[in-house]
Amino acid sequence: MSDAFEQWKSTQYAIIDALGNTVITDATTALRWQEEEMDRAEQCGGVPLWRIGETVLDDDHSETVRISTVFSVNNLGYPGHSPLRYETLIEGGKFDGDKQRYATRDEAADGHRIAVQRVYTGQS
Repeated sequence: MSDAFEQWKSTQYAIIDALGNTVITDATTALRWQEEEMDRAEQCGGVPLWRIGETVLDDDHSETVRISTVFSVNNLGYPGHSPLRYETLIEGGKFDGDKQRYATRDEAADGHRIAVQRVYTGQS
């Protein structure tokens, strides 16, 4: 196998620690973390660490549009490229199905704001 694929495979799974840092891990630990984080958020009425943004708007045709930005325990990138751990997805409206992926939490937060503005203004 190529070095790029081996590097990609070695960074396939990750979690977010209590300080917000991405920590590379194995599949079992990543899936357990995701479940525990969901339980923690439900119990305390908070937001899971993996949810970066969640916005619901009405577009210019009064259709409900949901913009969601999340951390993924899986590397969403391709071999030979930097890991992409965050994704913004637009559901509904003119931009239904549009998605963007990011390497960092800061990029994802900025991308979420841009997606919200894009839906709000209706501009491509």
